[in-house]
Amino acid sequence: FYEAAITGQLDIAKLLIARGAKIPSCEQKDQNGTTLLHGTIKNGHLEVVKLLFDNDADVECCDDTGASPLLSAVSSGHFSIVEELLNRGADWSARDSAGKNALMRAAESGWLDLVQLFLGRGLKVNEQDKNGDNALLLAAKNG
Repeated sequence: FYEAAITGQLDIAKLLIARGAKIPSCEQKDQNGTTLLHGTIKNGHLEVVKLLFDNDADVECCDDTGASPLLSAVSSGHFSIVEELLNRGADWSARDSAGKNALMRAAESGWLDLVQLFLGRGLKVNEQDKNGDNALLLAAKNG
């Protein structure tokens, strides 16, 4: 099941679930500390992400860096997955182990559409991460 999901093979993943395959838990991670959900998000497979949620994947499941699925989607620039996660109740104010929230990650990565989305939801541009950087500084540092 893992291979089908991570590579975006939706029909195979659906078939395997129909035959009893279970969604791996948050504790099950690859050698890089990444959950199946995070890997599927990073690879941009929206329909598989939806399938995982429809089968009880945890919207707040963190990887080994403390990043939620939402933070992974933001860093990867997958706007449609970010929207799906928000629609599923993801905590848009959550922070990773470095103290970065979704707005900071979007600014750091140069994703203007995501920056606008989070500013519209009330995230403050002057909030700081553990290094004292805010979204504006992160955007400036990373061009």
